[in-house]
Amino acid sequence: MRTVVITGGTGLVGSALAELLLQERCRVIVYSRDLKHPPARPGLRYAYWDPAHGILEEDALLEAVVAELQAAGVG
Repeated sequence: MRTVVITGGTGLVGSALAELLLQERCRVIVYSRDLKHPPARPGLRYAYWDPAHGILEEDALLEAVVAELQAAGVG
């Protein structure tokens, strides 16, 4: 299963992209500045970021990197 990280995934285009990726059986991590996002569900995780203030939920990004390395057979 591929893990895809997208930013702006709570807007019109980003949410449609997230849905499409979920239909393709991807695991999706959505970075959003909006704390009022839809509830997470299987295969979909939300993480907070605020680039203006240098805030990034690093554990979500690390989770994606580890998943991709495991899928590639590394580590």
